[in-house]
Amino acid sequence: NLSTKPVILYWEGKQRRLIGEIGPFESIGTAATTSGQTFSVTPLDDPENRLEQWIVTVDTQVVYFDPPGQNRNAVEEERYDMHMLNKQFAHQYSLMAKRPWLAHFPRPLPVHPMWSASHFG
Repeated sequence: NLSTKPVILYWEGKQRRLIGEIGPFESIGTAATTSGQTFSVTPLDDPENRLEQWIVTVDTQVVYFDPPGQNRNAVEEERYDMHMLNKQFAHQYSLMAKRPWLAHFPRPLPVHPMWSASHFG
């Protein structure tokens, strides 16, 4: 969700199912999504107003809700830029690795000490 406002994610199947709320500049995952499934996002207070809808294909493991014409403050603009950097990295990664990038770039540095693997046991 690259919007400055939270949205609700729905799975649009035979029966519409609530997946969850996605905060501004946050993400959410779904399990076992297959090609042909449809998802949509709505405002928190209007579940019938579909802001955007996607049909998942083999080429779209990750989708972005990025509404045009938003006014962002400096902090929101920085978060938006970080997500756009991640999106660009994901594209380059998929071209090189032939699989989708499903994490966030750049990754934080390890917080636990890393020891060499010169001795096991």
